[in-house]
Amino acid sequence: MNTNRLIKIWQIAAKDLDLEIITPFILMLSSGVEIETEFLLKKFGASKGMIVINEYDKISSYVDDIVNEGYGFSVLDEPFDNEQYSRDDYVEILSDWGWSGDENNKPSWL
Repeated sequence: MNTNRLIKIWQIAAKDLDLEIITPFILMLSSGVEIETEFLLKKFGASKGMIVINEYDKISSYVDDIVNEGYGFSVLDEPFDNEQYSRDDYVEILSDWGWSGDENNKPSWL
C-alpha cells in the first residue's frame, strides 16, 4: 500500500496549520524494538507527540510501551484518490487529539 497520499495530505495540513511533522519516523522503544510509522506529529496527543500509522498490526503488541514512553498513536486510513484537504476536518482531528505543547504556543485555531 502506498502511503504517499496520507503523508502528502498531512504535509498540506502542516503547512496550513503550522504543524511539526517528522517523516519518515522510526519509533525506537526502550526495549530496542523499532516501529516504522508514517509520521510523528509533535505537540499533539501526548507529551512526545502523536505517531500515525496505517495498520494497527504494526503496533498491536507494543501499545502499552508506546503510551508508557510518552507517545500517543492513531491509525489512519489512506485517503481516497479524490480526497482533498479540509482545514475544518483537520482542526477537528487535532482538537480531538489535544494540544500537548507549551500552553503559551497553543495555536489560536485550536
